[in-house]
Amino acid sequence: MGTNMSHKILIIDDDRDVYDTLAIRLESFGYQMAWAKNGTEGYAQAKAQKPDLIFLDFNMENESGLDVLRTLKKDPSEEIKKIPVVMLTGREEFQKACLDSGAAGYITKPFDIFGLKEILAKYIPA
Repeated sequence: MGTNMSHKILIIDDDRDVYDTLAIRLESFGYQMAWAKNGTEGYAQAKAQKPDLIFLDFNMENESGLDVLRTLKKDPSEEIKKIPVVMLTGREEFQKACLDSGAAGYITKPFDIFGLKEILAKYIPA
């Protein structure tokens, strides 16, 4: 699976354990990983690294993932706006709010390996 190494995924989540769990799985598929512990850091990394996909926590301790999503989607650069953002949430009832705010999709915690593979296949070209 080494062909995926050119693809970068950014995870924005204030919980390091969530990053570690996702990173282990995604790195095993051959993706490069980056982590940001808050929205400000995540936005800066998105602008600098231009990842192929962003996983963004819906409910971080000091900020709303929806606010971070809206900031990404309002960026003046088309290159940033077009990055697919998949929201991470523990509650399915937030799906509509995520999609209405510009998320490409969402995945519920705990993560399902098949759900992850489905998202990767949908948003990152082979």
